[in-house]
Amino acid sequence: MCTPLAGMAVAPAKFESGTSTFQLVDTATLSLTLSRLLGPDRSLCDFTFLVGAQWERFPAVRAVVAAHSSPLKSMLFDENFDRRLDVLKVPEWSPEAFRAMLGYMHSGVVEASALVVPEVLQLADYFQLDGLKTHCRNFLSANLTSENAAVVLGIATQLGDQELHDACREFCLMHAEQVFNAGGFVALRQLELVDLLGDEDLNADEWCVYQAAITWLDKLGVPDRAADELLSCVRLPLLTGEQLRAVREDGRVSEKLLLDATLSKLVGEPLPERSSAFAFDECAKGHSVRLSRDRKTASFDNSACALGNRAVKTSGQVYWEVLVLSGTNVYVGIAHRDTINLDTNMGMGKGIAFRGMWNGEPDAWIDSTRRAYGRPIHHGDRVGVLVDIPAHRISFCLNGEHLGVAFDSLSQSLAYWPCVGCQNGELRLLSGPRKKP
Repeated sequence: MCTPLAGMAVAPAKFESGTSTFQLVDTATLSLTLSRLLGPDRSLCDFTFLVGAQWERFPAVRAVVAAHSSPLKSMLFDENFDRRLDVLKVPEWSPEAFRAMLGYMHSGVVEASALVVPEVLQLADYFQLDGLKTHCRNFLSANLTSENAAVVLGIATQLGDQELHDACREFCLMHAEQVFNAGGFVALRQLELVDLLGDEDLNADEWCVYQAAITWLDKLGVPDRAADELLSCVRLPLLTGEQLRAVREDGRVSEKLLLDATLSKLVGEPLPERSSAFAFDECAKGHSVRLSRDRKTASFDNSACALGNRAVKTSGQVYWEVLVLSGTNVYVGIAHRDTINLDTNMGMGKGIAFRGMWNGEPDAWIDSTRRAYGRPIHHGDRVGVLVDIPAHRISFCLNGEHLGVAFDSLSQSLAYWPCVGCQNGELRLLSGPRKKP
């Protein structure tokens, strides 16, 4: 079934008497006229795209395409483009998605299968078609399914589209078993899958989590180290005896972990909470910030900030720690995702933070104002953050020593995210966020 993403609006022109100027904006006629360029008579087209592995031919109008897309304008009017051949090869895209994009360029109208829209979104981003990109992301946000949610999640992460990313992630967590059964999740990067499987809001039993991890590992054939990280998301004591035997036969999990899980079941130990996959967020960091492969370490060239990939829980106390590896002007704390300026320090960027490493006395910041607080931080120190939303408080620890309440004015109606800031250095997440023992 084809799904229109954009259409032509036809409205009668309205004129007032007594005016001296005739003005008419007839977008419907313009769209209809332009759409004829790609009709059966292609005589007005002046070059051809060769698309996909089979080099399917798509005639187009160079001026129209160039007017829509700066990257294509550079390609088509580049001195290296052979105008005698009048062809441009683009083998990396599917003909179905490319046809939709050309339709949008030449007439503003798109009709495409819903299955193709994720690739059209990627095309629109690649060729800088902001209007088409907006239509695609809005369509996908409203039409997430078990089959496409994980695929779109990966694309949203790649494009840095936080709003679409969050919508997809929420859908995947809520419909986890259906998403895993559909199979599209195998296209996710390891960090994205670990983030899903390790989330305490994942709506799936432990056997489903294990099978998803094994399916992904079998599909991609990753090394043992990566397998260990992924399988660590599985709470083995929650599996039945029969399921544990199946895990043992798979040979992916060590005998020690299996024995520990069996003993936990026998002695009736409290069941473990799902492990935290807390890391820095690739989509929420300053432009100069680089993240390690596991997104646990943030490297700062200039003064900037980086947010965590999940909001602080609003119930009970939540605690995490950050290791200060190097750098100066170090801030550790929380921030509102919508208001923090990630390309400056947390103090001036409106974060809520403890700063203990700079050329002045240690201090705490909130709403771009500071007060004396804590004691100096040195390289190698562990800075802990203790947030108690119900009590409206945030406190900090240094190498396990509690420094006292920094602020007692946190709002229960706002979302806070773990945040760090640094200048010319590295910070590493050690744990959390987790409920304070």
